[in-house]
Amino acid sequence: MSPPASSFRGRFWQWASATHRHSGGAFAWGLVLTLSQMVFVYSLSYERSFAATYTKLSRWDSVWYEDIATEGYHSVVPPGPINRQLNNVAFFPGFPALVEAVMEVSRLPSKVAVVLAAQLACWGFWTYLLLFLRRLQVSRSAAAISIGLVAVHPCSFYLVAGYSESLFLMTLLGYLYWSERDDLDSSCFASAHGFVMTATRIVGLPVAFAPVLLALRSQTREGTASRPRSKLRAVVHRTMLAAVACLGAGLFFAYCQWQFGHWDLYMQTQRNGWRLVPDYLAIFRPEIYRLFIPAEGRDGFVDPNDLSRLAVPLTMAFFFAFLSGEVWVAWTRPAGGWRRAPWYFAAWWMFYVPLCGLVKVRMNSMIRYSLPVYVLLVLAGVQLFTQRPLRGVFRDIGFGLLAGASFSSVWLQAILAYHFALGHWVA
Repeated sequence: MSPPASSFRGRFWQWASATHRHSGGAFAWGLVLTLSQMVFVYSLSYERSFAATYTKLSRWDSVWYEDIATEGYHSVVPPGPINRQLNNVAFFPGFPALVEAVMEVSRLPSKVAVVLAAQLACWGFWTYLLLFLRRLQVSRSAAAISIGLVAVHPCSFYLVAGYSESLFLMTLLGYLYWSERDDLDSSCFASAHGFVMTATRIVGLPVAFAPVLLALRSQTREGTASRPRSKLRAVVHRTMLAAVACLGAGLFFAYCQWQFGHWDLYMQTQRNGWRLVPDYLAIFRPEIYRLFIPAEGRDGFVDPNDLSRLAVPLTMAFFFAFLSGEVWVAWTRPAGGWRRAPWYFAAWWMFYVPLCGLVKVRMNSMIRYSLPVYVLLVLAGVQLFTQRPLRGVFRDIGFGLLAGASFSSVWLQAILAYHFALGHWVA
């Protein structure tokens, strides 16, 4: 028997029951998709046992997350070259905090906990992606295509490896999902997701302001222009939501100031340790848009760093294609135009910030940082082409290109995941 509805427990019970009825299928299918990714990676490993394969998913950055989760932050001032024993303030605290929580609850060693934490967040990511597709009211076939397009990205295997990709994507989608509503419960959930999002990656700071565009856009529709108070209230509400979300990164900077005397110690560590010197005008450099055939790397396969460099012009091409589609929709159906502006805003910042930071190191890892951008563009694309579907020969050509690109992406992901399990640097 449930508690009386008048009590706090009763209200919580009713909310939990409604949430379960609404999203139970998404939770279940999210788990299926997560397990499917784990099986895919396991099938590519040279190890014979699942346990050995599981620990192989803790590589490179995972070791840094483990160190922060078990030892906390420590650093010399100013930070020097890469050295975990001397300075590890090179990553935001969101994912290490999740790893530490998993260690406390499960009593597992850090090498296992860092992978399990990422896979739990991956489950959350797939759940939110499915909830978004349900909210967009796309057909089952369109939803299946969207899921497939996300799954075949060359770096999607990082969602089940010991990296922060899955936590950032889960909190990103959760923040955008809940911020579309104005009720108190949704605002609290959005704030919590946004807080963890900005505590996980610095790029979450500009992304936190994406809901403000939603408020501005929603108030320009017919019938709302005559209510300036309503417009102002919506903008203020989502601006406050963004401010709360930014506290995740803000408190980390405050901790660095209190503990080490430098609020920007993270940026100093990136600059001195990884030589990541931002170039905010990199977007205007023609050389980053050069198309080329990647050179041969290890074992006769293409150099993964070449794939990262190639990801820049390809992502820009996606942005141009979607911008053209949005202009077309806005021209033919003004009432439905630019409804996806918050997603493009978030996707652009998630592309621009890593681009500026990695240009001095020849775009290494850019293909991995393109994954969140790609996810939002897939969501935007499925709604855009549901609203204005291609027809005739254009539809046939589009499906042909989509099938060819998906096959190539799966092949690339299989190779990259295999080399990652071997301990090679991928992205």
